[in-house]
Parts: sequence; C-alpha cells; structure tokens
Amino acid sequence: ALREARAALFHDPRQLFPRLLVGRHLIPFDVERAREVLRELVDAASRLPPDAEVPHADGLSVGQLAAAARLLLRGPGGG
Repeated sequence: ALREARAALFHDPRQLFPRLLVGRHLIPFDVERAREVLRELVDAASRLPPDAEVPHADGLSVGQLAAAARLLLRGPGGG
C-alpha cells in the first residue's frame, strides 16, 4: 500500500490520503521527512472545506484527515 501511495503522490502531489499514508509510514525511518509530509498535508487540507470528502477515501472528510495528521505530528516520534 505504501508503494501505491508514493506512486499516487508522484503523479499528483495534491493527493491527501496517500500523503497521510506516506507520512505515517515514514515516522519510524525518517521523522523529519515524515513531519514535513504531514505538515504539508495539514496545510493543503486547511485550504479546503473541512466537510469535503477526501478523494479515494470513502466516508473520510478533509477535517478528519487533517485531525489524523495532527495527531501523528504530536505522537511518539512525530513530534
């Protein structure tokens, strides 16, 4: 799944859900890069309506995704 997420980001860096997956999986290996990816996600999400649906993540809103990214940023290894 991580490989597909990274490929999705390569083809369209605006993808929000793959960015969350990549950031989450990078935490144990490269915390600084993971934090950068997650901060970019939160920034991109802040420019969208919080109740908008996230593409390729049925039932997940932009607000929920941003909240998950913030939790990862505060969690162990995430910040």
